[in-house]
Amino acid sequence: MQQKDKVRLARELLRARPLFGGPALELKLGKTAPELLDRITREREQAAIALYVQHFSLNQLEALVDFYGSELGQSIAAQQNILDRELGAAMSAIFRQLSKEFTDVSNSPLIESDA
Repeated sequence: MQQKDKVRLARELLRARPLFGGPALELKLGKTAPELLDRITREREQAAIALYVQHFSLNQLEALVDFYGSELGQSIAAQQNILDRELGAAMSAIFRQLSKEFTDVSNSPLIESDA
């Protein structure tokens, strides 16, 4: 019974705090491939529900649903998507820079080769 309750609460949590990337996917795929968008949406939701059930207790899921159902929770959820997107862009830039620096250093004549 507890597992069913956790799945139900995880679904409620997804309604209260939608997954990141939904609107962007809708803009890209909504008109050209609606079936693909539906499938991606369903599979992302199923994966998220499985993760919520795996990582949160019943009490934690209830608290998250209560929180994200509140006005403050809705405000934070809206901002969180923006923060996630900006953090993702910042991390990509950091990795590109590190990759470039690592490549430059590894090709440096100061580093001895095995040859």
